[in-house]
Amino acid sequence: MLRALVAVGLGCSLICSVIGAEFRYQLLNDIQPLDDLPPSAYLDEDNYFRDPERMIRVRKAAGNCYAQGKCLYYSKRMKGEFCGTCGKRGSCFPGSATVLKESGEVTPMTNLRVNDRVLAASRSGELTFSPVVTWLDKRSNDTTQYLEVTTETGNRIRLSPNHVLLVNEQQELVSRFASDICPGDLLKVADSDSDSESSWSPVTDVRPLVDTGAFVPLTAEGTIVVDGVLASCYASFDHDWAHLLTTPVRWFPWLFEGEEEREADGPRAAVEQLKELGRWLFPEPGSKNRAAPDDTVIQLTDNDAGVIHLPLMSSLAATSQ
Repeated sequence: MLRALVAVGLGCSLICSVIGAEFRYQLLNDIQPLDDLPPSAYLDEDNYFRDPERMIRVRKAAGNCYAQGKCLYYSKRMKGEFCGTCGKRGSCFPGSATVLKESGEVTPMTNLRVNDRVLAASRSGELTFSPVVTWLDKRSNDTTQYLEVTTETGNRIRLSPNHVLLVNEQQELVSRFASDICPGDLLKVADSDSDSESSWSPVTDVRPLVDTGAFVPLTAEGTIVVDGVLASCYASFDHDWAHLLTTPVRWFPWLFEGEEEREADGPRAAVEQLKELGRWLFPEPGSKNRAAPDDTVIQLTDNDAGVIHLPLMSSLAATSQ
């Protein structure tokens, strides 16, 4: 009864606040000592004299990224650069990630549609088919960094560092952000050709890669089997809390968007409002209930005048609140 009252209250609040919602975009930055800056870095003298030890690493030349209408990024994990969407947002699964439909078809995220029934699991881990009720986010052309988590069975799931996986701890499924996954953690893997065969398999490797597309399907169960591995549909926040907060969206998706809008690319206003609520409930990034910001990807930019401005750590902290 209490959960139902909370869900109804959230639904009313979301419906009132979705209209006119503003999307917040935040670039991830990497602070490092001045001595580590490459020769191609350009320094803003005002910031240098205020804080000569901590500067942003940047590069003036952005190569072909700008010509493509994209921005140049540097990945500490990959120790390399890639072109990505400007105004970078979090991602979840790339477009090439696959799911198993009830018909037996293995399909990539790019071909998944609202109302498709896909392999998922109950909160206890029992496999079942669940309908996709909506997209929490869908950006077909974004290029971004993911983590590829490999299990002993050879399954490889690609997902964003802040996405939630469900790990077996003492025979209970617990939330674990992908960035916190370690070799030896037990993940539930399912045969790609059958929903009847599943097992627990330890993680053997975690590595970064760059892939295209950013897809976040929401099923009625709040879980989904991607690339043969059970994952949560949620990112940034603990699975159970996120599942509770999205109850209005899962129960009454048509109140927030028509079916045609649910298939469209772009972030969802309702989700942005829920994230704001989550940040208020869990103000501490890096806690059990909220993922820490992924600061391993930085944007290498210059302004129109060709002068690099290097904001200080204090100003970055202020803008990120």
